[in-house]
Amino acid sequence: RNPDSPAYCFVLLRMLVLSGDFSAAREVLSRAAEYPNVTATEIHMHRGIVLAAEGSFDEALDEFEGAMLLCSRNTAAANNAAICLLHLGRIDEAVEKLEDTIRADPIVALDEGLAFNLCTLYDLSQPD
Repeated sequence: RNPDSPAYCFVLLRMLVLSGDFSAAREVLSRAAEYPNVTATEIHMHRGIVLAAEGSFDEALDEFEGAMLLCSRNTAAANNAAICLLHLGRIDEAVEKLEDTIRADPIVALDEGLAFNLCTLYDLSQPD
């Protein structure tokens, strides 16, 4: 509701990414980073989202892994990192990333999105 807040910036950033305006999304991310209550994890996550949308999967992977280092139970970061690994052709690592995330904390980690992505990776990793 407050257009001058980090939450508003992050919503706007996602809308800009969806519309393909990555330059504007980066500007909004810079503005959001100036707020004192924005965490480094949030910056890593949103920078990773922009980079992945641009197709810079190596760099996006670094951002999502940075978010996971700061918050080891960040299942969204693990899921996004696995998607980047898939795009980089590293499917076995993607499977391992999601399996490790589930093993670490199944109650928190095992949600529908992560389970769906893991099942999809299993299907893709099987020989024809």
